[in-house]
Amino acid sequence: MVVKDFTAVLSSRAQLREPSPIRDIMNKLFSLPEGADVLSLAGGVPNPVLFPFSGIDVKLTNGTTLKIEGDALRKSLNYGKSGGDAGLISWWQSFIQSSMDVSFKGDIERRCLVTNGSEQGNYMVLNCLLDPGDSIMIPRPSYPPFVLKATTLGAEIIEIPEDTKSGGIDARKLASLLDTWPSYKPKPKVLLVCPTGSNPSGTSIPEEARREIYQLACQHDFVIIEDDPYYLLNFAPVKETTFLSMDTEGRVVRLDSLSKILCPGLRLGFLTAPKQLGDILELHMQEIMLHPCAIAQTIALSYFQELGPEEFRSVGREVASYYEQQRDVTLAALDKHFTHLGTWTKPKAGMFIWLTLDGFEDTTSLFDAALENGVAFLTGSSCQTSKTSPNLRISYSLLPPDQIEMAVARLRKTVEDAKEKISLKYDRICKFENGMVNEKCCKKATFKYENVCKKLKSTAEDNNQYMTPVDMDGIKGVTLTGPVTLKVE
Repeated sequence: MVVKDFTAVLSSRAQLREPSPIRDIMNKLFSLPEGADVLSLAGGVPNPVLFPFSGIDVKLTNGTTLKIEGDALRKSLNYGKSGGDAGLISWWQSFIQSSMDVSFKGDIERRCLVTNGSEQGNYMVLNCLLDPGDSIMIPRPSYPPFVLKATTLGAEIIEIPEDTKSGGIDARKLASLLDTWPSYKPKPKVLLVCPTGSNPSGTSIPEEARREIYQLACQHDFVIIEDDPYYLLNFAPVKETTFLSMDTEGRVVRLDSLSKILCPGLRLGFLTAPKQLGDILELHMQEIMLHPCAIAQTIALSYFQELGPEEFRSVGREVASYYEQQRDVTLAALDKHFTHLGTWTKPKAGMFIWLTLDGFEDTTSLFDAALENGVAFLTGSSCQTSKTSPNLRISYSLLPPDQIEMAVARLRKTVEDAKEKISLKYDRICKFENGMVNEKCCKKATFKYENVCKKLKSTAEDNNQYMTPVDMDGIKGVTLTGPVTLKVE
């Protein structure tokens, strides 16, 4: 077995990173056994006797109160270890070991770091691996910050379409891309995926496709960043095998988040990586933040210790069940209001539905009109490199069921109003004669939607023409399928 060596794939900035002398000393002091006879004159650490806090009570919804006081409080109010609290890391490692059958020792030694949400972990890994001009592969569509981070780092973004039938990134198209990659050009370093309940599409990569993708990673030597914040929000009783659990070469970096199970305000996530890369990522943490928020880590650890691993899994199932019900309400509303207007995904996890509108090339212009109608959505163009998209993302996480129905109805009105108001200017008219298309020039023709499929009434010299759109001014890609009125200017 060959274990991935990250030396050759580190970015130039990552290769320059050195340990912070102060952080290096402090981490050693934090690692000393309790009661060690060491009198420290090393760190500029504030004296906790001056802190104005004597205790923190965190009341849970089940009636339990987590009390943080004494040494635990003093520790959480002061500086901590760069990679995160050892107790919290130990708990999370045990949890994913039992949940995913992952080892942190043996042939592949791994590290777990506590991050300021998986968002920070995602950026740190990209910063550590990508130089300007390097190629990164992402799904199309993708979570908008994926695109923004890669763009900021100067990377070339390669978008891999999702498989519209089975869901998730299309392993066949990924294989085709890599098999035909130009020999003169370095292959992509990284594949960044959100494999479960993907944001924004709501799709999940089937297990067979995950195994195919991992084999492609081994064959073509790229790193998989498995950004999986919706892992515990899987509606199926049996969760798909993670990329981390099938990693036999140390080429998977996994990101987990507590934002969807506990709360996003704690800003806590976990980064699991091969130790070689994890050590370098910790240097990045020393540069930008010293260490993760100690109070947030103490609250999370107290909560985990109160529940235990199995009860925490039960909490995950309860949260997933809630979102599954929200999904069902939203799908029913779409069946009621959008059957004639588009198609959409049917998520097996997560919080999102990806809606494709018929007859639109871009949904950006709909947003302001939607706000006027009292509804909001995420435009599809936000989730890809292309500036136009006929898609939009619906999130069913926040609204109660009756308001979900109302929101979808308002969205329908917005779309239907837009179709009524669309004015298309064509430079040419196409006339069908005996099945053949003849082009007839016209200076300016303004077409307006009315309803479905009748003959074109024309003030041009020829009557009973059918037309197909040839050139549009402003709203490209809107296919005219209904009866229209023609005004020749």
